Amino acid sequence: MQRKKLITLIALVAILLCGACFLPPPQRPAPRPASAPQRPRSQLDLRGSKWLHVIVSNTSGTHHVDTGILEGCITDSINGRKGPGFPPVTAGGEPSAGDSVLSVAIEKEIAKPEEQQFSDDSVTWDFDVTLSAFVTRPDGTVVWSGPSRVYQGVVITAKDGDAWTSAAFVPRAHSYICDPLAKQMLAGGG
Repeated sequence: MQRKKLITLIALVAILLCGACFLPPPQRPAPRPASAPQRPRSQLDLRGSKWLHVIVSNTSGTHHVDTGILEGCITDSINGRKGPGFPPVTAGGEPSAGDSVLSVAIEKEIAKPEEQQFSDDSVTWDFDVTLSAFVTRPDGTVVWSGPSRVYQGVVITAKDGDAWTSAAFVPRAHSYICDPLAKQMLAGGG
């Protein structure tokens, strides 16, 4: 009798083990498709504005930074980040009566070569650009004002090149100046 119980028990364990080995793996739930990232709504109230017009002036004593390049760079940065309901951003020309205006003033610009250079063919420059900015609605109300702030970056030029006129300056200006300014303005922070 015990022998029959033992054989039955062994057979039962064998069936369970063999059955467990041949079962399909447990099903994991399918991952959800990623939804398109939503751009955050801007904290600025520019209702009634047809456009946000970017105007850059250079009030520094040196006038190294090309204001047209910086206007285009800031425009691209804001257009790439603005959320729904924010007016389109443009630069160049005169704003019309229904446009809000982002006024940016370059107060100071300094570029100096780094002490230690890593190549005989190029120069690494550290640059500091101090900007102040504010946004006004078409009725003249100031809706955002950014305090005077120093934007710092690095640009590499040819040995006899200049930091400000180098083709490498524009992408660096995007990264170190325009993108942070656009983020700060759209968030409504000072």
